[in-house]
Amino acid sequence: MELPRPAKTSRFVTIRRRLIFICGEFVLGIVLLVVLPAALVLALIVDVALRRWGLGTVRFVLMALAFLWIEIACHLWAFVSWVRFGFGTRIWTAAGQKSSNAIVRFWIVAMMRALGILGARFVYVGDKSSGDGPVITAARHQSFADVYMPTRFLLDSGRDIRVVLASQLRNEPALDVVGHRTPQFFVKRDGADMRREVEGISRMTQAAADNTGFCIFPEGGLARPKRRTRIIERLDKDRPDLAIRARALDHLLAPRVAGLSAMLDGVPTAPVIITGHVGFEQLTAPKAAWRAVPLKHKIEIRTWYHERSTIPDGSAERELWLFDQWEMMDRWIDERMRARNDNQSSTLKETTESTK
Repeated sequence: MELPRPAKTSRFVTIRRRLIFICGEFVLGIVLLVVLPAALVLALIVDVALRRWGLGTVRFVLMALAFLWIEIACHLWAFVSWVRFGFGTRIWTAAGQKSSNAIVRFWIVAMMRALGILGARFVYVGDKSSGDGPVITAARHQSFADVYMPTRFLLDSGRDIRVVLASQLRNEPALDVVGHRTPQFFVKRDGADMRREVEGISRMTQAAADNTGFCIFPEGGLARPKRRTRIIERLDKDRPDLAIRARALDHLLAPRVAGLSAMLDGVPTAPVIITGHVGFEQLTAPKAAWRAVPLKHKIEIRTWYHERSTIPDGSAERELWLFDQWEMMDRWIDERMRARNDNQSSTLKETTESTK
């Protein structure tokens, strides 16, 4: 069975991008492996000089090595698969897709485990999908690292995954290669013609197998102050009622419903799992992550399972429903962060008193 392919991009642009980034990863991976002993000694000196007894700099070096070699392993596996399936001519057959999906699974699981080098500890709370059939996950997006998390849930249930990804993630080499060998969808989140993007999501959804897990990030990008301001300004013009609700969100961006609605229309029986988390804010930027490593706080993941019968059918009603879910998630995030800060203050107080 032939599967639908992602929208084509310029062949020249694609080849140039992959040559630069893939070759760069091979070079960096080999160089870092060769100089690893010296790099670790230097990192240790930095940690000791800064009194970072958790060895954050050492961990960062090891994480960089793990990331590069996971990527390199994916590239080598993808190349062997490409040759095996007729130099790419049969990569879109069922057997070719099985091989490509196996690479996706390896990449996600390996990256999640590699986060443990930085001290990441995961706590899962809430509902999970049960049984077979399609399921849709709508997740918070706080950092690049949280891309792995909701898809890992879907993989654990034995499903193949289809994810709506920002077009900028084509610059992530392994994701670029394998994402274009499976029916993932790279969306231009600020594109001029969003109808075309929504139609692409709809086609991806309708063509998927029955036991597929879909993932979308309704915020459309990372939660950053400038992006939040732009979204609220747009809502002020088009939907002042939603602008008021967007301003009241302390931790989240206002969600967009169009992509999720296209998924719901494409798989009319699929339930929805709303996925939130706290803890990934420690990994929002390289400099902040370096300071936070080893991560002091656990990464808490909370899911809310919604049967399809509880989700409205109309687009306008779905938009209000999605805002309701985001407001609920925002309150949960606030509660967990307050509890975390209270525990930290209590621990600090006990430590101070014990030293008197």
